[in-house]
Amino acid sequence: SLEAVKALCEMGISIGIGTDMTTRMQYEKLEHLGFAPYISHIVTSQEAGFEKPHPEVMALCVRKAGCAPEECVFVGDTFKKDVLGALDAGMHAVWYNVKEKALPENVDLAGKEYQEIRHFDELVPYIKSLA
Repeated sequence: SLEAVKALCEMGISIGIGTDMTTRMQYEKLEHLGFAPYISHIVTSQEAGFEKPHPEVMALCVRKAGCAPEECVFVGDTFKKDVLGALDAGMHAVWYNVKEKALPENVDLAGKEYQEIRHFDELVPYIKSLA
């Protein structure tokens, strides 16, 4: 939600987008929804040359964020692309599972942990808990 994004910005957290959409589509969507002023960087599959969860997409997200992978929190609604991609890249992963989907079959988390949220108002407390 816009409220969560504003709260994170007020905490001094840089917000980026990692997407398989084209750059133009993503910018238009962010502008239309009012998020554009709060986004510091965007990584698209178009720019990376691969789609999520390819390691190059995730590495580019980390490079543009300007911090270490373990300092990044990647939030997404697709478990295999977003959550597993982030975990494999060494980031914290948050599964935005508003539709309460079941975990995909044959997922091996091998001791890796992720956070699951149903509403974006759960995101700010989770990020505060990491500090």
